[in-house]
Formats: sequence, structure tokens, C-alpha cells
Amino acid sequence: MNTWDEAIAKLRNTMPLLEAYKEGAFIQQSKTEVISRYQPLFSKPETLSWEDFESFLYFKNNKHWTSLYRQKRRLEARFNALRDTLALLSNDEQPIEDRLNQLMQKGSPYNINGFGKGLMTAILFVVSPDRYGVWNGTSENGMKMLGLFPGFERGEKFGSRYTKFNEVLLGLAKELEVDLWTLDTLWYMLTKDAQELEIEVEESVNAQSVEHRFGLERHLQEFLIDHWDSLPLAKEWTILEEDGDLTGFEYRTDIGRIDLLAQARKGLGWLVIELKRGQTEDKTVGQVQRYMGWVKRNLADEETPVKGLIICFEATEKLHYALDILPKGLIEVMEYGVNFYLKPTSH
Repeated sequence: MNTWDEAIAKLRNTMPLLEAYKEGAFIQQSKTEVISRYQPLFSKPETLSWEDFESFLYFKNNKHWTSLYRQKRRLEARFNALRDTLALLSNDEQPIEDRLNQLMQKGSPYNINGFGKGLMTAILFVVSPDRYGVWNGTSENGMKMLGLFPGFERGEKFGSRYTKFNEVLLGLAKELEVDLWTLDTLWYMLTKDAQELEIEVEESVNAQSVEHRFGLERHLQEFLIDHWDSLPLAKEWTILEEDGDLTGFEYRTDIGRIDLLAQARKGLGWLVIELKRGQTEDKTVGQVQRYMGWVKRNLADEETPVKGLIICFEATEKLHYALDILPKGLIEVMEYGVNFYLKPTSH
């Protein structure tokens, strides 16, 4: 059996999860609602309001993607220019390669900081759901897991790369006899950790509970992403970004997902950030060290430093003992706190 046939078999084996796991079923049932709401809006961007565009960025409305909102501030600041960008994106009179190349070309009037490939292709899909699939971290990781990720030439432009990527998506959808929305859901189910899927079987999931769990599990990570530029860490580090997407959020490796992966703003260097949510001190330190080793082997070179950072609610004495044996500064620890307050309002 060749790679293509093996990939098809694995995806076919994943298809029952669409109904067996409530989250997958919830996403599947939402296709018509999402397309009918947003396709008319994105097809006429000259009349699109910021409120309508912003609503699409959130999972509760797009019913499919959880991370689009992260660039909201950048996009709002240039929304008038973004309308022109959306007009070009949806203009079928130009070849798709030409459109995407203009959108990704630095210095182009259509190149908007924060409008990366994940959001760009999600909107492209909503406008033309039978022709264009979504290229984001989930679909890319799924394609790599199956050995189907296309090869690119050095310096190949984004439009050409997307065309190759999309050809694989279209081929898979045809072979599986599913639409691109369903295929995008399959990537999600395929790349989720098995432990997460087992938990979902026991849960009673509806629209509200799906959103609620996303919020609970990702609150600290999302806070860091949303407020990164105002944090002391931002002076030295920036979250990994590729093709306009923040790919350093839950960065997938073949040994697990790194909570946050950052690069040095000046010079060379990587920072692996692990959020301690309740696991033991030993497990947390071990995870950071494993991910640092993976980054060193796969992303860095011999001369590039790789550091670790553990963010936790309380840095216990056990945690400090576990780190004391390591070279000073190799893995740092920061504590976080939550602050609530009440204030009177006039009425």
C-alpha cells in the first residue's frame, strides 16, 4: 500500500469520530449556518462592517476555528485597508496564485499585518467552499502526519505553495467523497491527542459547553497571546510567526505540543514556554527539557541557544529543587496571578 492509499485509509478510519465525539458532530452540523451567514458578507467586502468581520474571528460564530481572533487588534487598526485586501481575495477574475502572492508580498498595499494564511484561507473557503480548502496549523500537521505534505522549492511564493497544498485537499476530498468542510473537521479529529478524545466521549457537549471548555483550557495561553506586547517577555522574545500566522501557539512536534514557542528579537535563540496546569513538578520539567531537545535538534543549530520557561500559579520548593541541578538560566520560572475587582457604576 502506497502513502496515498495509507492516508486515505487513516482518514476513513477517522470519519466515525465525526459522530462518535460530540465536538466533531457540533462542527459538522454548523456548516450551512456559517456559510449562509458569512459568504454574502465576504463576497461584498465594500459593505462589510468591522462588527461583522470581528464576529467571524470567534469560534462561537465560525463554529470551526478557535484561533482566528488572535490578530484582532492588528486587523482592526487597518480595517479600511483590509476591505481592499478582502476584495482582492474574493476576486475570481484573477488567478488564485496572483491574488495570494499580492496578499503575502511585503510592501504590497494588500499585505495586512495579522492577515495570515489561516485566516486568509478560512475566508477564501467560506466564499468558495467547493474550490478552496483551509491551510492552517491543524491541516498542515495532519497532512504531514500522513506523509502528504507537498514539497516546495526554495523561495517558492505563497500562491504557488497554496495551490499545491489545495490540490492535495481537493484530491483527498474527492477520494473520500466528502466536502472540504468535512475534511477540515477530519484534520482536527486526526490531530487531536487520543487522551483528549477519550475525555470528550464522557462529556455532554452542546454549543455552550464546547466554547466553555475551549475557554477554560486555553485562558492562560490566550491571555499571553493577546497581551504579549505588553509583557516583559516581549522585550526579548516574539511568538513564532510564519506566513502571517502565529504558529508558536501549541506548536506541534512529533513528541507533543509546545504550549508557546518564541524566537529572540535580536540575534538567534529559542524559548520553549510550558504552562504548569496541575501536573507534577517532575513532569513539567521533563516536558520542557524534551521540547527544548526537540527544538535544538530540529530548529536550531549548535550555536543557537535554546532556553525554557515554566509559568505556574505557584513555584513550589519541589520545582526549584528539580531546576537547581540545571545550569543557571537554562530554564526560568515565572508565576501568574488572577486579579478580580468590583467598581460601582452610575445609573
